[in-house]
Amino acid sequence: AQQRRSLDTTRTLVTSAWDLMADHPGRPLRAAEVLAATGVSSSSFYGRFESLHALVEYAGLVAISVEERRRAEPVPGAVVAGGGL
Repeated sequence: AQQRRSLDTTRTLVTSAWDLMADHPGRPLRAAEVLAATGVSSSSFYGRFESLHALVEYAGLVAISVEERRRAEPVPGAVVAGGGL
């Protein structure tokens, strides 16, 4: 149960970082904003991430991974090139 809560907290932090950066492009993200948006304590935040930069880097890697996985999934009804006999 604790591991699940930890994963949920990490997911909440990453999602909040994405949302805040999308809502305010070009403005530096602040840890205080992420903490206020999530209700996560600073000790819990820094127990998972060394710094705000580490959170943003992790969020970016997750986004890249999700995009690569999405691109790799076959599109229903699509014809695969080179799939001949």
